[in-house]
Amino acid sequence: MTQFIEFVDSPEGTGAQVFGEVKKSTIKSFLSFLMEKDQSPRSISRKLVTVRSFFKFLVRTGVVDSNPASQIKSPKIPK
Repeated sequence: MTQFIEFVDSPEGTGAQVFGEVKKSTIKSFLSFLMEKDQSPRSISRKLVTVRSFFKFLVRTGVVDSNPASQIKSPKIPK
């Protein structure tokens, strides 16, 4: 989760100051960033699950209105 927060706050991310400003495109950019860093599809998938869960929590607690990560598909994991 720390890596996602650092990404959002970086020049590669949107520089969002609050989680309500994070959009689906921001999360997709984060996944692309991880792919460029040669992260395995399994690691990327785990990180996406963490981001989804975090935003699910934020929706439940009323911090954000919707989960921008809910519609993003995980990368295919080779067998």
